Amino acid sequence: RATQERCVSAIASAAMAAKGQFARYFEQVYGLMRVLLQQTGDKELVLRARAMECVGIMCLAVGRDGCSHIVQECTSFAFQGLQLQLPELREYTYGFFAQLAEVLGAELAPLLPTLLPFALKSLDDNDTMFWDGAAETGASAVAKLFEGKAAAGGSDDDDDVDDDDDDDDSPLTVRTAMLDEKAAAAHCIGACAQHLKAAFLPYIQQVLPSLLAANDYFHEDVRVATTKALTSLVTAISATEPVPKWSKGVVTDLPQQQPMTWALLQRVCGPLQQRFEEDEDKDVVATASESIAQIALLIGPSAMAAVPPASAPLDLRVLVDIAVSLLEQRHACQSSAEADGQVDEDADHDEALWEAVVELLTTAPKALGVHWRPHFERLLPPLMPYLRDGHPAADHSLAIGIIAESINQLESTGSDFCTSLLPIMVRRSRSESVACRQNATFGMGVLSLHGRDAAMANMQSVLQALQARMSADEETIVRDNAVGALSRLVLGFGAELPLDSILPAIVASLPLKEDKDENIPAIRCLMKATHDERSRGHMAALVAPTLSVLARLLRAQLLGDEAAHEAHAFLAWLASQGAQQLEALVKSLPPDEQEALSAGLNAPSVLV
Repeated sequence: RATQERCVSAIASAAMAAKGQFARYFEQVYGLMRVLLQQTGDKELVLRARAMECVGIMCLAVGRDGCSHIVQECTSFAFQGLQLQLPELREYTYGFFAQLAEVLGAELAPLLPTLLPFALKSLDDNDTMFWDGAAETGASAVAKLFEGKAAAGGSDDDDDVDDDDDDDDSPLTVRTAMLDEKAAAAHCIGACAQHLKAAFLPYIQQVLPSLLAANDYFHEDVRVATTKALTSLVTAISATEPVPKWSKGVVTDLPQQQPMTWALLQRVCGPLQQRFEEDEDKDVVATASESIAQIALLIGPSAMAAVPPASAPLDLRVLVDIAVSLLEQRHACQSSAEADGQVDEDADHDEALWEAVVELLTTAPKALGVHWRPHFERLLPPLMPYLRDGHPAADHSLAIGIIAESINQLESTGSDFCTSLLPIMVRRSRSESVACRQNATFGMGVLSLHGRDAAMANMQSVLQALQARMSADEETIVRDNAVGALSRLVLGFGAELPLDSILPAIVASLPLKEDKDENIPAIRCLMKATHDERSRGHMAALVAPTLSVLARLLRAQLLGDEAAHEAHAFLAWLASQGAQQLEALVKSLPPDEQEALSAGLNAPSVLV
């Protein structure tokens, strides 16, 4: 039986890796799995659980069209399994429904009235811990458990908790299988909310109390799962109240525009912020940070700054203070916390935690724009130690990424920071770390664009550093950022630069394929250089290849709305300068590029 379980897990792994190519094997494998999904003997239920997991992964691999014919039968087996008294079977069944939600989306909605009561019962169940009252009182049992952990050095390792199941001397027992079931139930609810979106609206108030209650559960896996699920509820409810896309730095009256979303944010954001501030587990803190960043990106600046007299759902000042405590290694989740806030260069740096913090601290400026400045001023001093030579390259990359994105969004409002920061970017662009070179190269571009005086003082070293990053043996993503940085220099300084060598290098590198967002400053700089009489002569021989690049970017929809409008206006301007010459240039291009440019010429433009 153990061999069978391993074989089923291996098939699931193969399906996950093969994705759509698994379709040719789907029917044959499902024929085997459906036999296992009907087993009811006690000894076969774990194998049935593995089969349930495998079928969910198979459906995810082949997609809706490849599995729709077996969904009704599978869900029937799944609901039957939820009624059996095996936590592991329920755990994997919740996983199956989470995967099915991703495959079917809103089509899963008819199953929710049957599915959610099972998931909520698992989430609300308090039977994960019990003690033998005849041997010892509950309070003394818990006290003895934590005394034992303290004597062992205070380890939080999951294995220490799991071992309680086999500790014959302790009256306290933790049913780890039920913990996994509880976390899986929360994940299932979150997946349904995330993928069903507006179709999940009737169930939000039904699941919210249980998710909030479990978000303070003693085990970190459950807290992680419920934190993600609460964020998915926000995704679902916001889909029912569509509003125009938010603009950077523009705070709207969210209680009036999205009253249901606002009401949910008032209930969800406080607990998420509390997890971020107080939790002692790094994974939970990282998940809370990611969740807050997702909400900020979804809702925009109104999530962190409200129209008076309303208060924002997220307190940005508190969030920045929490981030500072993490940077200074004095957060509750950091074993290396120092009371004096001194950064230990040799401290354990949890990669997932730092990535989550970076995501939050680079998302907030995207939403707030110039309103981010006072918070950046608060962050910069604790970030600077991470740029010291004694720190690992990962620390350099972390700090540079936050600094560069902050200046990118602050624009000219952050120009006074550039004098001290630009030389650091130049130096770190020579790092052995690809990520550090990439971030520093991006940073050179944005600091040069928005810090004119600082850029002029360092122009020679900046150009030399970017030339090195443009070399053929450099990593593609770093080269893409070097092209973006050169393009920002052209946008900022134009004819003051040696354009005879810079512009051909930019055109020859386009379109960028690794960091596709850098295509936008690149095409903008080429359009500006063509417009500007002082640089137009350098573009004469480059107009045709520029049009080819522009066509490919428009066709692939890589420019976004704003830059696409600018491109349409540019094409209209070219036509006004010489319609016959433009027509000849367009006809020299491949048919698909001609089509894209013709569509661009006929599209309405709002920018001139």
